[in-house]
Amino acid sequence: MKVLFIIPGLTFGGVQTQTYLQAKYFKNELNLDVEIWGVYSISDKFIAILKRDGIDFEFRPEINFFYSRKYKSLSYINKIRKWNEFRIFLSKRKFDVLMPKTYRIEKVINFIWGFTSAKLSFGFELEGKPFPIIPKFDPYRLIAKIFEPIYVANSDHGRKIMSMKRRLKLEQIKVIRNTYVPREKVLNNEIWKKCLKKEKNSKIVTMIANFFNPKDHITVIKAWSKLDKKHNAKLVFAGKGRVKDCLKNYHNATSLVESLHLQDSVYFLDEVEDVNSLLSITDVGLLSSRSEGCPNVLLEYMGAHLPIIGTDIPGIQEIIPDIQKQYLFEVGDIEECAKKINFLLSNKLEAEVAGKKNYEYLLKNFYNNDMYEHYTTILKSKGIVA
Repeated sequence: MKVLFIIPGLTFGGVQTQTYLQAKYFKNELNLDVEIWGVYSISDKFIAILKRDGIDFEFRPEINFFYSRKYKSLSYINKIRKWNEFRIFLSKRKFDVLMPKTYRIEKVINFIWGFTSAKLSFGFELEGKPFPIIPKFDPYRLIAKIFEPIYVANSDHGRKIMSMKRRLKLEQIKVIRNTYVPREKVLNNEIWKKCLKKEKNSKIVTMIANFFNPKDHITVIKAWSKLDKKHNAKLVFAGKGRVKDCLKNYHNATSLVESLHLQDSVYFLDEVEDVNSLLSITDVGLLSSRSEGCPNVLLEYMGAHLPIIGTDIPGIQEIIPDIQKQYLFEVGDIEECAKKINFLLSNKLEAEVAGKKNYEYLLKNFYNNDMYEHYTTILKSKGIVA
């Protein structure tokens, strides 16, 4: 049996991490043939991990056509022709299970998969945007329901959003939360380790996130400019992203740091493979997103015993213990963000208690949780595995 995952890019990110864990489990524990396609971008470090674990992959930028202005300008008839070309291509590859984790290509696949060799397809809600655009009438989604894909959200609020967007009943959508598996140690000598040496009595605040629009690095930088001068602290951004929006936002963030004269305390590390080492010298984990599904990076912070500062949004509220919620701030609130950072940097005991509670909560709710069991049950019910 062959399983195809389609993800935004063959790069590091939350969706990619969870897909990698799924693919590895499917391959090693369920004896399925797995393949991962990336659409937008590719990273040598990420594909090195896939190669190491024997996971097949392909970079398929031509799928970007379904995201292009040219595609949007096509008539319904010509769109269907393009979809049929893609259907023929998928049929020739003879995949049994289709797991598209990019919104538009998922829309295409769940319209056509019933006419391919596939026995099963999934629809996902992973973003958790609070105000989804709900089309008055979407014939493609309507027809897709006929083929009965498995609908999955990785959070309770994502389930509600998916219900609105797809006009589904809540009971038609399964909630399968992300799992946490400690990253393997990486023995390398990344450049950032040389320049980011932790000095005595210094503190490090880390935000791991590619520069996608919802992540809002700008609010964090502006808050950092208001940090109490007594702190010997460094702000670290790990991640970048290779799509146009990420590159634009990255440029805006670095320019803002220069204009505020923060170069001595703000570091941009780009893609970090050795996350374990970075989090081992980090004192506070931060995430300033405007929207999230089940953010994988928070699980990483919790696994590293870190206190967390984040935005007061459902995607963050849903996966942290109650003790952490006092460190949340409203989206875009620069003053409140600065206040939370100042507090945790000034109060070592409170930070340590929060970090301990986070780790305990992670072990109870996300450490090797039932994500694998949920997917195995689904695959068994459809005759994919015995």
